[in-house]
Amino acid sequence: MSDQWSLFPATGERIGTLHQQGTDQQYAFGTIHGNQAYLPTYSASGLTNVLSTRLLAQFFAGRAAEQNPVLVLTGVTPVSNLLLLRRTTAFLRQQGIPFTVSATMTALNPELPEHSAYLRALAQVQLDGGVIFWQVPEVYDPTAQTAAILRQQFNAQLGEAIKEMVYPVGISAPGYWQFDRTFRQSLTPADQTVLLPDPRNYDLRRYAPTTTAAPLPQAFAALAWAEENTMTGVEALRFAAPTALTIALPTTTKNFQALRRQVRRWPQQTWRALGEDPVARQLQGARHTVVIAAGQYTVDGQEAVLGQRAVPHAQAKRAATAASQVNAFTRWQGTVLLIFIIIALAILTAFLLYGRRIYRNQFRRKGPKP
Repeated sequence: MSDQWSLFPATGERIGTLHQQGTDQQYAFGTIHGNQAYLPTYSASGLTNVLSTRLLAQFFAGRAAEQNPVLVLTGVTPVSNLLLLRRTTAFLRQQGIPFTVSATMTALNPELPEHSAYLRALAQVQLDGGVIFWQVPEVYDPTAQTAAILRQQFNAQLGEAIKEMVYPVGISAPGYWQFDRTFRQSLTPADQTVLLPDPRNYDLRRYAPTTTAAPLPQAFAALAWAEENTMTGVEALRFAAPTALTIALPTTTKNFQALRRQVRRWPQQTWRALGEDPVARQLQGARHTVVIAAGQYTVDGQEAVLGQRAVPHAQAKRAATAASQVNAFTRWQGTVLLIFIIIALAILTAFLLYGRRIYRNQFRRKGPKP
């Protein structure tokens, strides 16, 4: 490849440095010379992503301003270990680290105690200084009705969250959602979005890709923090684009201890606090509008105090559920089975009473009494 380097003399701007093992020879990872740039490889993760993003920002925007990363806790679902979630957010609060939680919401079976327990745990996350992002559901087989179903779920889940003093102010979704006509509609209610890594089985050709979508108001590209934390010299990393370092919610006490060590490896890292941003960011849905600015939440124009129930102007409507033919047949089958069991129990009860009468008559004295 030496014949190609003539386009990029040593006087060009260098992005990153490659050290040849066993020697003192150094090369530029990427270089910019005028209106030409060279990038040896691109990866969506690791140090390669950090340097590639810096080169692209410098090349296309003319500058690469340093931006503090956002710490995002992922894998928070209704079946998560809520005790470990509480311990994790309390530890981050004690360390003075602002963080965001990408949480799966729910609107089904709100009468169950587990539903309220999960939302209470998310409300406690906010009291620990965390900011809640609504995690979009996984879609396995999109259809023409997918966008409408996602919207119904979002409205119902946001309404239930507000009732329990949980105020999501952003959306987290796989990165390819911003380039899909169907899924992108689910990102428009939010002013800020965390773009998570695409699933491995993702194939854009199965969906409805678009290249005409406008940029999102504020989007953070997610990188797995575990990949960054295994490198030496991480304290020198500088991010040239809005970046979210993600870390999975611990599932065991051992994982929690590993998270504590991981966090303490970056004592000098300055984290971006989305909750303290003076610029107002909002999330709209279910006839509600949640706004956060400089740590203050506003719900439908009224200030909301964390830990105290907000009184929104309009209550969220329950999402209509469309029953499939399989579900309808299952319900019909269950009803028939219930009726059959009731009839069978009635017949067995009658036989039991009749048999008891016959059994008693066997011991009664026959004929006239003496």
